[in-house]
Amino acid sequence: GRVETLVLGCTYAGGPGSAITDRVIIGRYLDAVRSGDVELAVRTGFELNMAPAARERDRAYRTYRTLAFAAAAPREVIVEQARATATHDTSARLGRITAPTTIIHGDQDLMLDVSNAHQIAGLIPHARLEILAGAGHVFWMEEPERSAQLVVEAVRTP
Repeated sequence: GRVETLVLGCTYAGGPGSAITDRVIIGRYLDAVRSGDVELAVRTGFELNMAPAARERDRAYRTYRTLAFAAAAPREVIVEQARATATHDTSARLGRITAPTTIIHGDQDLMLDVSNAHQIAGLIPHARLEILAGAGHVFWMEEPERSAQLVVEAVRTP
C-alpha cells in the first residue's frame, strides 16, 4: 500500500522457473572477492557484470572502477549476498503486487539470466517488461539514457 510504482532491475525472484547464476561465473567472482586483491575483484566484476560490447567502450573500465570504489561493499557482504540469492524465493508472493511495475533487464546478463525477468513479468499482474539488447548486469551503466527514460516513464505512469 505504500508503493505507487515499482521498477525492478536485473533481479531474481527464485522459485520454480528461476535461473540461478552459473556456478562457474559465481565461483570466479567469489574467488576474486575472497582473494583480498581489490583490483582483481573489481576487474573480475567488470568482466562479469558488463556485456562484451560495453567493456570495449572508451573509459568503460575506469568508470566502472570509480563507481565500484565509491560504493564499495565489504567482502563479507558480497559473499553473503551470493549465499542469500541461492536460497531466495519470493515467487509465490509476486502475484500480490498491485503497483504498476516495470522490469528492466539486459539480454547479456551473466550474473542473473534474462529468463528471470520473463519469469517475474509473468508473475506480477500487468508488469511491463523491458529487455535491453546487448546490455549486461549493470545495464544502467551501459545504457544510461535508456535506463533513465524507462524509470521516468515508470514513475510518471501510475
